[in-house]
Amino acid sequence: MDRPAARGRDGRPGFVTVTCGCSTCPHAPGRDAMDRLRRTVRSTPHGILLSAHCLIGLCADRRSASPRPGFSAVVQPAESGTTPTGPPYLVGPIGTPGELARLCGWLAAPRPCTGGPPGGLASRVHRTEAPRRD
Repeated sequence: MDRPAARGRDGRPGFVTVTCGCSTCPHAPGRDAMDRLRRTVRSTPHGILLSAHCLIGLCADRRSASPRPGFSAVVQPAESGTTPTGPPYLVGPIGTPGELARLCGWLAAPRPCTGGPPGGLASRVHRTEAPRRD
């Protein structure tokens, strides 16, 4: 079941995207991919791009969670103040220019994060429990 897109104070949808920021991680985006993500997120009114420790938890031993090369990201719909409004999606691996273009197109869409990641980008475990509002 699709949830409505998260909205900022001006009514526009928002999201938070987190990528691995560890330079030695096989799941971290390369410089060109990160530049493309930055440009895409900056072009949206309520998009936020963050880097964190390895999202997959495999930096230390350099094992791969996927037989395909590429980086992983977590994307979650959120209000403009970063309050989660829907479940996070684990996307990736993003290993080709076409996959990166689909990810950026999804984030730049008028209603990002609705309906889940574009075909072929959702990780096998791509949805988790919806956020709780206490």
